[in-house]
Amino acid sequence: MPLFTPILTLPEGTVYRSDLTEAAAFSDWLDEFSQILAAGCRFAVVSVPERREIPHEQHVAGRKAYFAWIKANQNTMRERCAAMVVVETDPEEYRLAQEQVAGLRKSFRLNYIVEDSETAALASAEAALKQAFAAD
Repeated sequence: MPLFTPILTLPEGTVYRSDLTEAAAFSDWLDEFSQILAAGCRFAVVSVPERREIPHEQHVAGRKAYFAWIKANQNTMRERCAAMVVVETDPEEYRLAQEQVAGLRKSFRLNYIVEDSETAALASAEAALKQAFAAD
């Protein structure tokens, strides 16, 4: 099962829905993301909450791998990725995620957004694509 599913195609690019629930390993997600980046298309990603428990150590290792991947690919991400939108429906986790994405935006200079529903996330991703690439 793909971990990134195209859910909306616009003249400006594609919105992908990302769901880690079926990933055997976080590296599978990074590999699939690398394929999207290598395709040279413009895009936005809506990441839904993972619906499974993972050990804390595995979560930490995944975050480290993600940060290393983003750092290595940040220039290409800035050129092609209009937004990374995270869906967080739990109010406390939503508040924490807002703080985290503020740091990510500053560190990587990428458009990270948190929304409290998948509908709002899709709207944000669509708006980000239109704003980022409408002039092209």
